[in-house]
Amino acid sequence: MLNNNILNIISKARQEPYKHRVLELFRTDKKPPFRYDDAQTNFLYMNGVVDREKADGKNVLRFPSPFVQKRLFNYFAADLFSEMGQIFEPFADISDTITADTLNVRNLLRRYGRQLALDRIYLVMFVEAIPDAARRTYEVDQVEQGVTVSVAFVATGA
Repeated sequence: MLNNNILNIISKARQEPYKHRVLELFRTDKKPPFRYDDAQTNFLYMNGVVDREKADGKNVLRFPSPFVQKRLFNYFAADLFSEMGQIFEPFADISDTITADTLNVRNLLRRYGRQLALDRIYLVMFVEAIPDAARRTYEVDQVEQGVTVSVAFVATGA
């Protein structure tokens, strides 16, 4: 059972416009800067959602504890991907794609395309969680006859 402090932290973290800033903390490539004069950072800091630390001589945002980080991750994961289902069939026959000495790239791309079609709803949910300002759309042309690559969305961190 979650205590009131964690419930309060989650209630603050899920509010707009603060939600995007909290989701940024789960990125591993760079940590957002900590600035006292930033209204979003200030709100999250004063409510115990984030903390600060020194990294390479700069103040950056971090979660106040691994426990809070795990609770927020579980909340947002359930919120963004409420029904993940099974990602792949573990006992599927893949002999048409992978053998002991070959890899059939054409069949691999076909399998990937089918999986993307199945997971399209989850991709849309994920992309909608990223604010428009941080989202760019790239479209890849048809690579090979019979193989179509769908629209890809990339979060730019802007």
